Amino acid sequence: MEKKLLKRMENFKNTPDRLKFYLLKELSELTDDKRINDFLLNVVENEKYDKIRINAVLLLKKFENDSTIEKLKTIYAFEHDKSVRLVIVETLGDMNSVDVDDFFQTIAIKDLNDVIRAASIRILHERGKLEKSIALDLLVDVIQNDSSVFPKQIALSSLSHYANNSTYGIIKKVFIREEMIQMKKLFYRTLKEISSKLNQELDVDEPQDPIVEDTKKARKKRRKERKKKKLDKDDYVYF
Repeated sequence: MEKKLLKRMENFKNTPDRLKFYLLKELSELTDDKRINDFLLNVVENEKYDKIRINAVLLLKKFENDSTIEKLKTIYAFEHDKSVRLVIVETLGDMNSVDVDDFFQTIAIKDLNDVIRAASIRILHERGKLEKSIALDLLVDVIQNDSSVFPKQIALSSLSHYANNSTYGIIKKVFIREEMIQMKKLFYRTLKEISSKLNQELDVDEPQDPIVEDTKKARKKRRKERKKKKLDKDDYVYF
């Protein structure tokens, strides 16, 4: 490694933010080196500017080893910025070590941010390293107990891959209780997929959109409801 680059790494803390990005770009073009690995982990842990820390996390994808994984998990546990935590989750998800699957199972249930919980559920499914019974228990737990819409949507989207004979009855009960029409439709599609996979009878009716009253008073009420919901935490969910 060039001495000039090593010197710049040593002086990173006092480097202007704009130049920090250039230095990280240069480091990304170098070969795997423990000094770079340790340097990037130090940036993630101690840098104040979150965009620089996110950049450093992304560069750590090429350093897949036990110490890097454990350090990222430790940093995550004490991290407050949700964007940094999310990129740590995504980076660990790209690593092959099975040791991260326990980590994902924990945050899929316990993390306070619904986007991160949903990302963990998606990553576990995409990695495909969990036993089917364990993955199924996790998804059913999320669908029954998570307080937010987004994680439940992600769980429902992959549930049919793991479903067994008892899954249909469990999801049917949640479907009956569900009041949100778009979620109810997603539950219906999931039940349809499960029944087809297991050759079971689909014994629920497809939810229908409610009749919308087209009066001035009704339109005014809907505008107020949309305005109230604008800042709601689940406003970004997809259907």
